[in-house]
Amino acid sequence: MAEVAVEATLVAGELATEFSAPGTAIGEVVNITPPGGTKDIIDVTHMGSTDATREFLAGLLDPGEATFEINWNPDDATDQLLNTILFERDWREYQIEWTMKDASTATCVFRAIMTGFERTSTLGEKMSATLTFKVTG
Repeated sequence: MAEVAVEATLVAGELATEFSAPGTAIGEVVNITPPGGTKDIIDVTHMGSTDATREFLAGLLDPGEATFEINWNPDDATDQLLNTILFERDWREYQIEWTMKDASTATCVFRAIMTGFERTSTLGEKMSATLTFKVTG
């Protein structure tokens, strides 16, 4: 059954360490695109393939990216944390936790390297930032 996106948190773990609560919350998330993924397909067709039909094997999985839009304040702890994470040379584990209407929770934990921290400040609009993470195995 469908749910309305109302309450969710994004929490950063420590550098190069498996996630353990409580972590550090990344404040005021307004849009979440969790990790997806794609799988390479390898063509192994040969002269003896039956019925003139191509043959394939599953290749490597690319776990994709995760993106988040946040309300951005250049003068708060979240901005300082994200600047630190952007310039790190290793992965962190992150946890997304959604609270459902029945008060249960659903979580997604993933290991990623931050690849983007794009800030936007437009006259008369809220300041926001888009965070991009490359998920790794």
